[in-house]
Amino acid sequence: RNENKDLVRPSRDGDQFHYIRAARLCLQLLRPHSELHAVTVEGAADGDLKGGDDVIDLALYWGGKDLSSAQQVSYRQFKHSTRHPEKDMTASGLIKTLKGFADRHKELLSRFDQNDVGKRIVFEFETNRPVASSAKDAIKALCEVDSQTTQSQSERYLRAQLAPLTPHLQAFARSLKIIDRSDGYLSQRRQLQQDFKSYLPDADKDAPIQLKDLVARKATSEFEDNFSITRLDVLECLGTTEEELFPAPNLIEQIEKIVPREDAQRIADEIEESEGPLIIQADGGVGKSILTQQLQDYLPAGSRTVVYDCFGNGGYRSLSEYRHGARVGLVQVANELATAGLCDPLIPSNKSDDIAFARA
Repeated sequence: RNENKDLVRPSRDGDQFHYIRAARLCLQLLRPHSELHAVTVEGAADGDLKGGDDVIDLALYWGGKDLSSAQQVSYRQFKHSTRHPEKDMTASGLIKTLKGFADRHKELLSRFDQNDVGKRIVFEFETNRPVASSAKDAIKALCEVDSQTTQSQSERYLRAQLAPLTPHLQAFARSLKIIDRSDGYLSQRRQLQQDFKSYLPDADKDAPIQLKDLVARKATSEFEDNFSITRLDVLECLGTTEEELFPAPNLIEQIEKIVPREDAQRIADEIEESEGPLIIQADGGVGKSILTQQLQDYLPAGSRTVVYDCFGNGGYRSLSEYRHGARVGLVQVANELATAGLCDPLIPSNKSDDIAFARA
């Protein structure tokens, strides 16, 4: 019985490593302008392609949600060791994965042009163990040499095992990426919790668990016909929507032709010279809204303006368009800055108070 426990527990560690790493990768879907469009679990969104399905733990699609539309596709397998995390993995330890990848590569070449496959497809192997330098050197040699001249036992072994499986061994070897010495699953779990702190206004112990659970469920028969995770799935998992990321958009009418006014340059100069916040106030109809559209043009290069429209064409009076709370105003401003590439997005959370949003 104890021997069985010794076998089962490390296997469960490997499952946790798989799900947590996948969850961390899924968080990239939240980044503004992210080219990552979808992550599939236990398989790939490649239609009727079946080669190597058994070794693909995860597939990542950039620029599109499936093989036909993606600009780049990464097939990844995870391997985790609890007992021997410092033991080198040799070429023989990699061969089952590489054979599966080679099968997928061969099938891809039967459907797509070789240059297209070489440009778009990446095969990744990630493990918390070190991969032996002899195995890495052997893969590098396959990339550089297309002849039968071999210099190492590992290279001869890989060539003999892989050459019959793919018609373009050199191209396949160039598409391989080895990611070794990754942190073990306990460290990955801590990092997942830390990753969420970059997106949420306050510590939320449930959010990492919910996202990891989504990944785990996508690996079951419940989702065998829909094992893809998108940005909307991650947002739903966090209890929000795309619209709630920008809860108070600017409704000020944008004027195409604005008559320059001396006051705009004067105010911009005062802003530049001021060591603290500057508050501008004026009666209605004087031109405060027009000023907000001009200031960016008068400020030094590299300046950034964000206009928060608290009035919202009078919508602030409605409870459904409430614009005065921190959860609304600060989320809108933060995510406009995030869209400009200046920070991470701020995901609204019903569990956080105004102080947490202000701190975030």
